[in-house]
Amino acid sequence: GEEALQFINTGTFPHYLQYRIPLLNYLSQASSLLGNMQEALSFARQSHILAKNLGDRSGTAKALFNMAEVYSNQGNYKQAMDYYSGASALFRKLMIRKDWLNLFFE
Repeated sequence: GEEALQFINTGTFPHYLQYRIPLLNYLSQASSLLGNMQEALSFARQSHILAKNLGDRSGTAKALFNMAEVYSNQGNYKQAMDYYSGASALFRKLMIRKDWLNLFFE
């Protein structure tokens, strides 16, 4: 995971920037499963910032969901609900626009 992230971060291939969003989201999920919540949150935040900057609403929603999962796992349910709400709103917008297939195949 880290090697792939370093490769994408080199800047040698600027069009690979779009691939960084799902990679960061996957790293967030993996870190969470391994119990490293701070790392999971860091990856999710990076993904969220990048996705918002690139206008990737699917990536933004996934990053918000990952942050919600981390906060929920830490017992911070109020903050988790805030992020779940944000993710849910974006997922609904994507489904209305028929972009829902991207949610599952990215």
